[in-house]
Amino acid sequence: MGMFDGLLQGFVTAVSWHLLPYLLVGAAIGLVIGIIPGLSGHFAMAMMIPFVFRMDAAVGVTFILAAHAAVAQGGGVTAILFATPGTGQNAATLLDGPAMTEKGEAGRAVGAAMTACFLGAFFGVFVLTVLLPILRRVVLMFGPPEFFMLAVLALTFIAVLGTGGNINKGLIAGALGLLFSFVGVGNVTGERRFTFGLLQLWDGLAMVPVLLGIFAVSEMLDLWIEGGSLARKAGARHSGSMQRQIFRGVMDTLRRWWLVIRCSAIGTTMGLIPGLGSAPAAFVAYAHAKQTSRNPEKFGTGTIEGVISPESANDAVEGGALASTLAFGIPGSSSMAILITALIILGVEPGPKLMAQNLDLVFLMIWTVVIGNFFGTLMGMVVANPLARVTFLRGSLLVPVLLTIILTGSFVVHSVWFDMIVALVFGLLGYAMKKMDYSRPAFIIGFVLGLMVERNLYLSVKLYGSTFFLQPLALGLLMLTIAVLLYNVRKLFKGRKAEYLAAADAKEKASVQTDLSFCLLLLVLLAVFFVAALGYKPVARRAPLIAMIPLAVMLLGQGAVLARKLKQTQTQNGQVSLWPTIETKKLGKGIRLLIWMILLMLMIYLAGHAGGTALFLILFLVFASHERWVLSISLSVGVTVSLYLLFEVILKITLYPGVIYEYLTALVWS
Repeated sequence: MGMFDGLLQGFVTAVSWHLLPYLLVGAAIGLVIGIIPGLSGHFAMAMMIPFVFRMDAAVGVTFILAAHAAVAQGGGVTAILFATPGTGQNAATLLDGPAMTEKGEAGRAVGAAMTACFLGAFFGVFVLTVLLPILRRVVLMFGPPEFFMLAVLALTFIAVLGTGGNINKGLIAGALGLLFSFVGVGNVTGERRFTFGLLQLWDGLAMVPVLLGIFAVSEMLDLWIEGGSLARKAGARHSGSMQRQIFRGVMDTLRRWWLVIRCSAIGTTMGLIPGLGSAPAAFVAYAHAKQTSRNPEKFGTGTIEGVISPESANDAVEGGALASTLAFGIPGSSSMAILITALIILGVEPGPKLMAQNLDLVFLMIWTVVIGNFFGTLMGMVVANPLARVTFLRGSLLVPVLLTIILTGSFVVHSVWFDMIVALVFGLLGYAMKKMDYSRPAFIIGFVLGLMVERNLYLSVKLYGSTFFLQPLALGLLMLTIAVLLYNVRKLFKGRKAEYLAAADAKEKASVQTDLSFCLLLLVLLAVFFVAALGYKPVARRAPLIAMIPLAVMLLGQGAVLARKLKQTQTQNGQVSLWPTIETKKLGKGIRLLIWMILLMLMIYLAGHAGGTALFLILFLVFASHERWVLSISLSVGVTVSLYLLFEVILKITLYPGVIYEYLTALVWS
């Protein structure tokens, strides 16, 4: 079968009446799952597995891939509108998407994101189609040293994500995320690390509650303390119809076609490398867009390029990941690992045999990804209109509702109650990082790459010794890493120093005392981790020390800069208090919301998700938000019933029933 004939046959099969209904239903399910915080593409595919047992191969593959293809669109919508990423791959969109919503440009951001998603997916599968004959030779060139250096290269891009051009803060955030990724039983030695006697930490810190805490819970804290709504610009409601804004966003993306192609190429290339995934690709694409922009200081303030670049990359990744999965049977991502399981269930063996005997199925998969993304884009634009209206609601209504959804999302992934505590703790950390201008996306990319860094570092040293980085391709990646760092340092201290410093001054949100106190707190935390690491075996502490030593140097440097700045302030203005300056009113609001969140978790623990959520919403809306009883009860019942129907009935996810229910059930059956 020729290439053109295969593409034509795959398209005709995908849009046939036999398969099109499954494609549409799968895309709709994927969009809904993407919108729900905490769920992701691999969850969508895993949920579809039980339904494909009795399907033939074409129907099953279409159903499961269409759901996966549309997930990113749903996650992008919620990341932009509510500063809550539906999936990990949409985390980079949080850099500029919510800022555009605050400006009243939510529709423009959604239109740009949806279009970029579709174009990125189309680019990825186009490259997949063209490169299938030569991919085997390319992918097999990468071994552990190359994978390790590739991860280090991705980490250096963190420097570009430093808020306000502060490279040091960006690297500190990335190293801190890398350090937290080592919590739990080591994947190399099996030794428990940084668990501090807690059994719940043996499995490490789960990605979803950490992500929801760093971004979503912290945004709810900020919204409650600052007041107002998610769309905070006065007059934003009347800035134009949502449909016109969406169309404008579509045109913005099409006009920036060269940026879309470059970022899609980054995503596709990283998708070819097993284990990297969409989240790092989106951050690298964002960093590339910022580096090559004529106005890098605008990134992070709500620029359209900051939405287009990560959304182009995170869907283009799937083309590359699908390539290595189909051609070699090597899953390019966790979602592709689930796809391999589905193919085996359907009687199809991925790898060279699939390419030789089922080429028609390969082209069907290619068109399913394209068409699934297209329908997901259209449906995402339709859903955006009613969701955007929610962003104008006052925070006193949104905060309790979104908190219940966020904490429920952190629970459902592993059905572990402890994950809600993790989301709360990292929510506090994320709020502090936001106020001190430490890059939260940099933290997440460091956290995501931790497993890859440690595993490939161990294998590299084991196979090639301590000079593993002198392997030809690894050495090339090392030189590229050094070049990227030098480029950013040169840009800071040479041509654009004034722009970066002006951006940093404009974005300064915390006093020097507060920033210095946070830096000292991180040093204390690092000291605790360092002392604990000294008691581990050499192999077990190798990777953590590689993260901790540079982190200590950067924190000491940051502390010295802040101390010098504080001394200058004292010289100019007289004696200045060394204690952090925090507004009493804001501090009180923050502490009260923290108490309410603890009460929510306690209510869920006692009365389960249904009873605890309903009780929390009624009490919070009446006594904290000062809403009327009728509205409070109505909203509480609506949210509780919606969560129950969505998780228990539709998604078949069992929510926590509560210890009271478990006690009564045991009493009845005893």
